[in-house]
Amino acid sequence: MARLTHPPGAWGHPSTLVVAVVLLAPIAVLAALVPGLRDPERLAAAGALVYATVCLASSVFLYLHWRLTGAETTAWLSAATALVGCHGLSVTALEEGAGSTDLAAYLVASALLVGVLLVAIFRFLAARQDTHHVDPFVLGLGTGLLVTTLHVVVGSRDVPAGLSGAGTLVAAVGMLGCGVLGAAVLARAATLPRWVLPRFQGAAVGFCAAQALALLAEDGAPASGATHLAELAVGFGAALLVTTGSLALLAQAIRDDRMLMVGLRARLTALEAASSADRERLHEVKGTIAGIGTALELFSSEEAVPAEQRPSLARMAAREAGRLDRLLQGGLPPRPTVVDLDTVLEPVVLRHRTQGADVRWEPSGLVACAVADTLAEAVNILLVNAATHAPGAAVEVRCGLAPGWVTIRVSDSGPGVPEGLHGRIFARGVRGPDSPGSGIGLHLARRLLAEVGGRLSHDPLPEGACFVISLRDPRGDAHATPG
Repeated sequence: MARLTHPPGAWGHPSTLVVAVVLLAPIAVLAALVPGLRDPERLAAAGALVYATVCLASSVFLYLHWRLTGAETTAWLSAATALVGCHGLSVTALEEGAGSTDLAAYLVASALLVGVLLVAIFRFLAARQDTHHVDPFVLGLGTGLLVTTLHVVVGSRDVPAGLSGAGTLVAAVGMLGCGVLGAAVLARAATLPRWVLPRFQGAAVGFCAAQALALLAEDGAPASGATHLAELAVGFGAALLVTTGSLALLAQAIRDDRMLMVGLRARLTALEAASSADRERLHEVKGTIAGIGTALELFSSEEAVPAEQRPSLARMAAREAGRLDRLLQGGLPPRPTVVDLDTVLEPVVLRHRTQGADVRWEPSGLVACAVADTLAEAVNILLVNAATHAPGAAVEVRCGLAPGWVTIRVSDSGPGVPEGLHGRIFARGVRGPDSPGSGIGLHLARRLLAEVGGRLSHDPLPEGACFVISLRDPRGDAHATPG
């Protein structure tokens, strides 16, 4: 019984109950509305019609499972159930059209023919595990239509083909043996999960047992009514097994695909986050390399830098090289410490001055709680931003104090921030319509400062642009002179 237990999350007992109700509902409705169907024989015929239709529906479910998973066994199971469904529908129609004509021998022969075809499917086609050049569902349906055509031809000729009492018993036993043989062949040829294989094996035995009971009931014995009811019950069990098995497989495939999509979406999100982080780090690295490159270029020309400025230029290059090394090494982010603003700002301002920018800054003697590399990168981004959007304009870097904060204002006399961008200038990827930038710099600067307890804000001015860096004052509110 444990082998029949379905995997959690894919199928459940309520689902099985729903399928059982769906199978029984048409038979119950017909029996209630059509008085003639209350006869056990007619009721069994109605059940056979429903069960054959269910087989065709199950073949579609198995076909969808194959399309979702690529499992070759369910592909050929789809062909087999399509064949059985077509055979069942046409046999039911043939028996209804035959009236009192005894077609027992022909029905046995046709059932054996279908059995041979099913064995061929699982012994040869499934063994090849190759569905690249043939659609299994189309093959099964096409074979079923050929069998249906054979039934139609036999029905039109109205040729009696009865069996003796002993012959009927032998045929019934043989029919049941075909079901057992089919279950054994299925076990050897199929690669189904352990929880679903017994369902299809039971369905194979059940459908053959239902046909065997139908043959026995044709003798007209006193117990034929009970035999027809047994046929109805056994057919119901077989139909329930094949339907729940195919639907459970499909439900599990859909669930697995959904879980796979969730996993892929999570990986994609992680990759996008990693890509964003890499782009931001590249942004920092490029700015640092540019500063080092400028220093090296100036050092190579004795006329470009006066002798008294060379020590400052050397310190700037050394600090930028150290920052580049820390950027490339990565690791845990450093914690804020008390840093001297002049020590941090001097090399950044010097770098931009040596690149031709008109940066006005005077040492302030102030200290603040910050991470030196982070603060240097944030100020560098603001200076690069000013040079990009206000080329040739003067840029002022001014340090000051506010209650509990140390501020660094970076302002320029350029065109300023477009009014429509004031509320979202720090969002990643946001930039003006004519901006040559990437929309990363301001977003990166604000994020870097926020990670170490600082702030970056935009101070709208009538003319030009102004951005304010706010850092915690290590001396508290002792100095409250506005910056």
